[in-house]
Amino acid sequence: MNKPSFQPRYFENNEGRLKRLLIPLGAVLVVIIGVFLFVFFSEGEGVLKMVSGTEYISGEYGQVIARLADKNGNPIENASCFATILYPDKSYFLTDFAMQASAQAGNYYGQFMTPSVNGIYEETITCFYERHGNTETLKISSSFHVSPALNFIVEMSRLQAERYHEIVQRINDSRADILGEINATFNKSFDELVRNQTALIREDMNQSRNETIAKIDDKFGKVYSDFDKLGRSMQDIFGNKTE
Repeated sequence: MNKPSFQPRYFENNEGRLKRLLIPLGAVLVVIIGVFLFVFFSEGEGVLKMVSGTEYISGEYGQVIARLADKNGNPIENASCFATILYPDKSYFLTDFAMQASAQAGNYYGQFMTPSVNGIYEETITCFYERHGNTETLKISSSFHVSPALNFIVEMSRLQAERYHEIVQRINDSRADILGEINATFNKSFDELVRNQTALIREDMNQSRNETIAKIDDKFGKVYSDFDKLGRSMQDIFGNKTE
């Protein structure tokens, strides 16, 4: 068997082959490490989105709502979120207004009374949360609208309600007046009827009394007449005659 000769050319050929093998292996390793680092540092990376509505009327409760989640949609909890809202003229309506965690994990909200100024309000939400031992900050901006058209409708509804109640009150007052007049007329007529009937009753009673007295007088007169006749007869029988 021929033994390999250890010549410089042999080492040069093997060294070239080793280099050609290590280059793709190194590239694969770099890719793997890069993917690992990307996944590691991307894990928990937050995405902040607006949830709240955009149309309000004055004098109602409004809410600014945002959702904080990672790229996979998993909620990020225990964050600190604040809202800043500007009037349409860009003066401050609310500054660093603390938001609360909603019952829906990952949602944060702040409630306020909508102002009377119509127009478009600019709102900015800032959230702070912990990721890999560091404090991350996310911001998002949006807007909402206090609508003059909706305010007009609400005002018209309020005026219509006031007019309705006013009309109902007038109807009730008129009904009360009419019932009062009816009762007064009825009571007056009843009193007059009672007085008239009382006079008639008294007249009938007086007439009945007079008739009764007359009948009694007639009877007593007859009795007196009978007693008188009886007395005369007895006198004629037992009395002394003078010649």
